Amino acid sequence: MKTENVAQLIERIASQLNATTYIEPIYKKFGIIFFSNGRRLFFKDRQININTASSVSVTTNKFETSNFLSHFGYNVPTGRTFSNHPYDIKHNRSVEDGIVFAKELGFPVILKPNNKSQGVLVCKVGNEEEFRDIAAKILRNRNDALLVEKFYGGYSDYRIVVLGERVISAYQRIPLTVTGNGRQNILELLKDKQAYYKIIGRESKEIDINDFRIKMHLQGNNMNLNYIPFTNEQVTLLDNANLSSGGTTLELTEKIAKEYCQLAVSVAHDMNLKLCGIDILTHDIKVWSEDHIILEVNSAPGLDNYAYTGEKQKEYVDELYLQILKYFETSF
Repeated sequence: MKTENVAQLIERIASQLNATTYIEPIYKKFGIIFFSNGRRLFFKDRQININTASSVSVTTNKFETSNFLSHFGYNVPTGRTFSNHPYDIKHNRSVEDGIVFAKELGFPVILKPNNKSQGVLVCKVGNEEEFRDIAAKILRNRNDALLVEKFYGGYSDYRIVVLGERVISAYQRIPLTVTGNGRQNILELLKDKQAYYKIIGRESKEIDINDFRIKMHLQGNNMNLNYIPFTNEQVTLLDNANLSSGGTTLELTEKIAKEYCQLAVSVAHDMNLKLCGIDILTHDIKVWSEDHIILEVNSAPGLDNYAYTGEKQKEYVDELYLQILKYFETSF
């Protein structure tokens, strides 16, 4: 199933507002929208330039985002950054210091790159050996930093998308999972899911069958790719719930508790963001609880929610982009 890229989508939506677009002709990822009132809006893929560069810069650094959110009084993960950079080693923030910190938190802990998005290399590690292995993968680039965070078990993962002063989307993010039929092993079920994603228009790269984290996760649960789940058995394959890693969603925009809406709008305001996705760990986003964690803030949230498929999903995404363009044209 051939799908339009984001630039084509924005070009189509902009025409509904009598706006014109120019998309650079080589890679077809960068573009500009010319609104009838004279305003101009640049974009690159999913990144729509309505946030200030300084706020975007902060939110690409997960650790600093947590620092600011903590300063504002929000609940954030307990975490610290480490690296192999000489400056960090000199200040007791080396990988070995990270292991000491992990022991203080108590294994398992979450390891992730501090400056990457879309769930890249996010892992739950249960011991020193796994820690060193994953840390080495994350720190292959000397400029990268390793973020070590406390693991919060028993929570569900939610994304709330804020535009201006209101929530325009909210959904639960569900990790990559396969459902058993009593006949096929996990690898076969995973290949079937990958094929299904292609049929409905999701990018095939969203499931990497060779992702080492899948084998690592299964091994931690005494399984492997040859395991045959019984009928209707749900087997989770990754610890992170990012859509870009093959996760799915449960649409909750009309069911989210008003307090979480207020919380999300408050976070966006304090981080000086007009458009953002706020990732929250809590037990049930339909019922307010003080026992929640603001996991991350994304200044360029993907809007292709996969709670729906086919024409309904297209209509959903179109409406979100239309709201954003209208907001920029009339309110920004």
